[in-house]
Amino acid sequence: MITLNPQYIKDTAGKNLVIIPQKEFEYLMEELEELEDVKLFDQAEKEDTGERILFSDYLKKRKKKNKRKLKRSPKKERKRKDSFVLTQKKLKPSHSHQTATQFQPNQK
Repeated sequence: MITLNPQYIKDTAGKNLVIIPQKEFEYLMEELEELEDVKLFDQAEKEDTGERILFSDYLKKRKKKNKRKLKRSPKKERKRKDSFVLTQKKLKPSHSHQTATQFQPNQK
């Protein structure tokens, strides 16, 4: 446990502010993350039905789900007016080994 050394000040609008050293702030953030993890674990434990699947089965199921997403109609994609094409443009000759990425509107 760390001892906190806050400083209380008021800004020009009269709003109360608290200042703490960076090390203390980082400690508090780590503690908050830990608390969030504990809460998520407790929630998951409450909702646990005891059902388990093999990781390999999960991966197969996920792969099938992703394939279904890819099979959706690409027509919707083509109808978008604001779509862009990624092109590459060479830089000045002195930097010919480098390329810059640039977005350009679709040319129909």
